[in-house]
Amino acid sequence: MCNPDVQGFWTIVNFLTDGLLLSAFALRVAGLRIEYQDHSKQAAHLQLKSFQVLSCVAPLIWMKLVSRAVQIPSKTDSVVDCV
Repeated sequence: MCNPDVQGFWTIVNFLTDGLLLSAFALRVAGLRIEYQDHSKQAAHLQLKSFQVLSCVAPLIWMKLVSRAVQIPSKTDSVVDCV
């Protein structure tokens, strides 16, 4: 049986992860677009910020992976869906 507080926590982690990944992608695309228009320091700055955002989201992704690996039931355990 799943605790509703735990489900709420993982929902917040999922939204944070998705939002940070989306912002890193947007920064990367903006950096690429500026780079093709004119070679400026702003393009390099945006690309750096994109990688910095990705480095912030990496621990959240590892936390999700490790917690899911711990929760994998064996064949003898009963599986309860938490929806």
